[in-house]
Amino acid sequence: MTSFKAFAWFVLAAAVASTLDAETRCPGNIASVPLRLVNGYQMIVAVSVNHSVPYDFLLDTGTQFSMIDPTLATELHVKAQGSIPVAGTGFQPTASKAQLDYLAIGSHGVANLEAMVYNVENLRSHDHKVRGILGEDFLQHFDMLIDNVHWQLCLDDSGAMRANVKGSHIVFAVSSETDDARHAPKSSSIADSIRAYEAIVQQSDGRKSGAAWWKLALLYQDAARFNEAERAYTNAIRLLKAQSPDALADVTDCMGTMYVQSGQLSKAEHLERDALTFREIRKDSLGVGVSWTHLSMLSLDQGHVSDAAMYAKWAVDQLLSMKNDDGKQKIATPEQKMSALIALALARCRQGMCEEALGVLHRARDIADSGYQTGSFPISYIDFLTGYAQWKTGNMELAAELMRRGALGMQAELGWGHPTYMAAMQQYEHFLKQTGHRAEASELRRTIARVREPH
Repeated sequence: MTSFKAFAWFVLAAAVASTLDAETRCPGNIASVPLRLVNGYQMIVAVSVNHSVPYDFLLDTGTQFSMIDPTLATELHVKAQGSIPVAGTGFQPTASKAQLDYLAIGSHGVANLEAMVYNVENLRSHDHKVRGILGEDFLQHFDMLIDNVHWQLCLDDSGAMRANVKGSHIVFAVSSETDDARHAPKSSSIADSIRAYEAIVQQSDGRKSGAAWWKLALLYQDAARFNEAERAYTNAIRLLKAQSPDALADVTDCMGTMYVQSGQLSKAEHLERDALTFREIRKDSLGVGVSWTHLSMLSLDQGHVSDAAMYAKWAVDQLLSMKNDDGKQKIATPEQKMSALIALALARCRQGMCEEALGVLHRARDIADSGYQTGSFPISYIDFLTGYAQWKTGNMELAAELMRRGALGMQAELGWGHPTYMAAMQQYEHFLKQTGHRAEASELRRTIARVREPH
């Protein structure tokens, strides 16, 4: 079944009024990171430190350790711990060091990175916004391509870009004198899972497994790598027709949600209705309820609000009433129940009934509370949507608190650059502007632009 994170895109894509601009992709359909040129030769990128908003850093492939300016370290409560040797030419021989929990560009991050706390004042003569330097200790974890035509940086830890680029592959490596266990490559669990399933489908048995291709497609979808997800789904459907016909409706449904995320609504509707037909023929009550949820969000994205409310109400009635008295009938998962309730809440709010939507969202939050910890993605996501509904009912103070808290939790889970989080930030920008926080709204808009738009 579709992951809860993938479903989240339905809601936020439907809620955001503006359409996302198309971006130039890197080889292998890898998402790009904007580059900005300063002084004719210095390259600037937006970097997040410990899940902060992005700051401008100098990209320097010749500097051994990444650096953050002491003023930024103070702002982010990063504490210096001892000293570290400096390998860059022209720098002082030692500087303070700090352990960063997470350093990231867009969706690409490295955990537990030892960085330097170093005054980068000399760089501000060229650009006063520079707050640090991104060095080899970060870049060595990825394949990297600098695209001087589109002024974008391409980072990839999946191997997809390497397979689509001709020429020599140059390995980044930190000096062996400073390598230790702390500099071992670390990456997010989703990247690790993608690599694991890519290895599986490259083997003889895995290449013939529809289930393995389906799992890989879902992982690509969660990572917003839609071209790769499409190819994996195509292989999954081809194989599952013979191996597991009962699974065809589910994989077709998942592929439909992927097309919604990538903005291909006509393809999405065709697949979602096919999935519903398969499930109705097989008398799959659970599957029918899930299809109604997805058709509700698709209808909302298309502007068909009445249809969206109708499908969502059907989904809630179906999924939340299912019981497993004999131990044989499949019942809805908490994620499926939450998804149906969220779909109904958003449809009601779009119909001008946000007070009713709040009650529906409270039901979804109760379900989330029973299975997830505070700060987890489902709870943070529902908090953000509840804040959105409070905004629309005029409760601005509570809306501000819920949207802020929800945004922080979503950022920790998704990171800047993920389309679901970016859509949420667009909504938050609109809220800040409407409530008179124009300076904050402008800063957030600039941050979104820095992360998204190629230069």
